[in-house]
Amino acid sequence: MARKKQQSIREIAVAFRDERIPTIRAKLTRALTGPYTKTLKVKLPKGPPIEVYAEVFNPESAPDVSLYITENDEEPCSLRCTSGVVLGYITRSGYEVFVQVGTGPWE
Repeated sequence: MARKKQQSIREIAVAFRDERIPTIRAKLTRALTGPYTKTLKVKLPKGPPIEVYAEVFNPESAPDVSLYITENDEEPCSLRCTSGVVLGYITRSGYEVFVQVGTGPWE
């Protein structure tokens, strides 16, 4: 039986319902102080790219997670929560995107 990979609160994963598009995984990085952050420009097969930004404060104790998805330089879709987040988003060109920071197993 295969083990599920534990999704770290310091990692971001961007996956698509269309499995032909590979999942993107990246570590959040941190300056000397402040939050762990990562910005990803995600190219889509059709249409303009989207930008995904994740920010995590206090990953060791009580994480505060913020996630932003921006498309066409418009106002971002944003979400803030604790301990982790999984967000489903449909782009203007019709791609269903799933973004995860923390929250446990990721298939």
